[in-house]
Amino acid sequence: MTDIHLIQSASLIWLAVAVLHPLYSQPKPLELVAPADVGISVVVYDPARHPELGRFFESPEAARLASYSIVLKNESSKHIVGVAVRWVSTDRTGQSRTTMQSFDSFGTSVAARQPVIPTGTQLIATPNGFQQVRVQSGGGFVGGFGQAEGVSSFGFGRGQLIPIDNLDQANGVTAIVDTIIFEDGRFIGPDESHLIEYINAVAGAVKALVKDLGAASSDGRDVDDILRNIASAGRTRSLDDLLDDPAGFWAIREARLLLAIPREQRKALLDQLERLSPPPSFYK
Repeated sequence: MTDIHLIQSASLIWLAVAVLHPLYSQPKPLELVAPADVGISVVVYDPARHPELGRFFESPEAARLASYSIVLKNESSKHIVGVAVRWVSTDRTGQSRTTMQSFDSFGTSVAARQPVIPTGTQLIATPNGFQQVRVQSGGGFVGGFGQAEGVSSFGFGRGQLIPIDNLDQANGVTAIVDTIIFEDGRFIGPDESHLIEYINAVAGAVKALVKDLGAASSDGRDVDDILRNIASAGRTRSLDDLLDDPAGFWAIREARLLLAIPREQRKALLDQLERLSPPPSFYK
């Protein structure tokens, strides 16, 4: 009897392991789709191939993102000023979900626009953000925005974050390099993320806002009333609607920012916006 019970117990343990196994199975290898161009190389992040980049994945959360990360290197003579990457995860029923991250040099928060991937440097792209990788003199690496070595944070860029659990549980994940924009305006990739449309829309919104507020001030109209009317539009529109209208979304955000700062500081901000150089004419 004792032997029988031992066999049954072992069988139950084996069954429990078999049932739980899918929950702890390793993620499948990341698939990669990228445009072929001599100006850029794109590969799936591999700890063995990129030992010098391991420091960016030292935190527990970043370590989980490593399985879904790619490394882009600018091998051209021109800086890269825009990148968009899409990740498509497919579940066991065949249904797919797409998340997108983009990063460009045409933001309005700083007067001096910086390249996304300067010539000869790399960019780590993850489903939850980007990390610039620059080579210091002497061969050391440094993270973007002047951060020190050893940085393992991600998140700058634009897009919707996706829970890492969703990626781990997917039947497959594909990273698609959707858009690469060079400083002269040439771009490669299908641009299904509409990064170029976004950049042009925001540039138009900047020009329109500066012009309208300048005219209102010259005519003696109350600039605060105009800003409040723009800012209030966000309360009557859905988030999805605003996300589909980058110019409107930017104008609402900027109007709220201008209302929140003292009037004497607004002129400096508007002057900065007026001085921003327009994006180049984009072409393939």
